[in-house]
Amino acid sequence: MQELEWHAKRQVPTFDERKKPAIDGNAGSIVVCGPLLGMGKVVTEDAIRWLTGLPDVVMAATEICRYNDEAISYEREKNAGQGPTTIACYMIEHNLRKDEAALQFEYFADECWKKMNRAFLRPTNAPVELLDRILNYGRMCSRELLVGFTYGSKLKEIISSLLLKPFSF
Repeated sequence: MQELEWHAKRQVPTFDERKKPAIDGNAGSIVVCGPLLGMGKVVTEDAIRWLTGLPDVVMAATEICRYNDEAISYEREKNAGQGPTTIACYMIEHNLRKDEAALQFEYFADECWKKMNRAFLRPTNAPVELLDRILNYGRMCSRELLVGFTYGSKLKEIISSLLLKPFSF
């Protein structure tokens, strides 16, 4: 709702103001929870409670997706007239060009990867299999967004390779 208000009033929020709804609006926590359905006994009540508490590792995976998406889809979203994007707010606030802001967003994503790595190095109550799913979500976001998830035609070769070409062992 906050994003609609900014758009309607033609307001440009600060980067920090814009970042929160952008990350909250990312379906990361939902996407991370989806694969739990097939994990069997690994998914205990404690594991679900841990996950729904949005630990740092889940937030880091979500932020990785958000920062990568913002840097890549900036032009499309700007041309769609959807109001200021997170990267646009950052550019305005820090008086940067798009390429400079994109580099900063890469840095933000790198910092999130450090958080994810720490989650694997420090003991936690979460099963490693669950952490693997979260890690793979972050990897998928980095990979798919870098090859153009926002623009489906760029993914054709990857999907064809995955679904149509046999695996060799």
